[in-house]
Amino acid sequence: MADDSGLTGFIRNSESFAGYQIVDTANPVNWSGAGASIFLSAVATVYIGFRKFIDELVGIPERLIEGATSFVGDVTTGETPTGSGVLGELFVPILQWYRQDLWAGSVDQFGLWGYLVALGFTLVTLFVVVRGLREGAQRLAGGD
Repeated sequence: MADDSGLTGFIRNSESFAGYQIVDTANPVNWSGAGASIFLSAVATVYIGFRKFIDELVGIPERLIEGATSFVGDVTTGETPTGSGVLGELFVPILQWYRQDLWAGSVDQFGLWGYLVALGFTLVTLFVVVRGLREGAQRLAGGD
C-alpha cells in the first residue's frame, strides 16, 4: 500500500494553510451545513406542495371549461353527419333529415312552399332549443 502521509498530513494540519480547514479532526461533522440542508429540504418540500396546490386551484376553471365543451359537444358534417354532446343530439337528426330528404313528401304536396315549411320547422326547432338553453342558463345563474 502506498504511503499517503503527505495527504493525511495536509488534511490534519490544514490550519496552517491560510485559515482554511478541510476537516475538523475534533468533530468531523459539519453540523451547520447538515442543519442548513435539512432546513432547506423542508422549505423546498413546502414550496413544492404549495405550488402544486396553487396549480390545482388555477386548473379548476380550465377543467370546468373542458367539461363544459365536452358536454356541449360538436357536430361534423360529411357523408353522414356525426356529433357528440348536446349539439350532436340536437342537430345531427335535423341534418340527417335533410340528407335523407325527409321533406320530400312536403315538397311533393306543397311544391316550392314545402321548402318553406321545412325551413320554418327548422327555425322553430332552433328557437325552442335556444330559448330552452337560455332559460336553463338563467336558472343556473340564479335568475328567475
